[in-house]
Amino acid sequence: MPVEAIQRAKSVLADSIAVIAAGAQEKEVCAIMEKVTGPDDPALATVIGAGRRSETAKAAFLNGTA
Repeated sequence: MPVEAIQRAKSVLADSIAVIAAGAQEKEVCAIMEKVTGPDDPALATVIGAGRRSETAKAAFLNGTA
C-alpha cells in the first residue's frame, strides 16, 4: 500500500475520532446518552469522548450520533 494512502487514512481516522469526541459534549448528545444508556449496560464498547462504555450497539449509535 502506498505510504501516502496510509498517511491519509491515519489523518482521516484521527480527524473522525476528534469530531466524534467533540460532538459527544453537545447537550443534545448528552441527553440522548442519558436516555439510551443505563448503569446495568455491559461495558463492551467505548462511547468516544464520553468517558464511558456501553453495549456495542448503543455505543455505535451514540458515536454515530455525535
